[in-house]
Amino acid sequence: MMGVVAGAWVVGFDWVEACLSQGCKRPEESFEIRKDERTQHRDAATKGRRSPGSLFKDLAVNVATTFTTKPSRAEVCQLVSLGGGQLVLDPKEVKGGRRYLRLEPEGGNGVGSFRWLCDCISAFEVLPLA
Repeated sequence: MMGVVAGAWVVGFDWVEACLSQGCKRPEESFEIRKDERTQHRDAATKGRRSPGSLFKDLAVNVATTFTTKPSRAEVCQLVSLGGGQLVLDPKEVKGGRRYLRLEPEGGNGVGSFRWLCDCISAFEVLPLA
């Protein structure tokens, strides 16, 4: 997920096999991951590579301190930051017309969850809150 929001190449293991069998680095494009098998979203890796740091650019996110296990709060903050989101502790810190959003491990009631964040990355689109 970090690779997608940061704009890195996200390739399948077949790329590694092709590089090893041919004894040289192969172009990544034909090996790029095209589909998230869990969500069925397509082309997030390509979209992320073409627009690094842009997914959450319109959001100001308050990441709850209740992220105490995996993923850690630091890991969630890193995903948001790499995606261009502003990290805030208070809604009063929101800048530049961004939309305020609170993230909690389980979400609910207008609050984003880690699953929601992952689904947004898989779609490379800010999805509606459930």
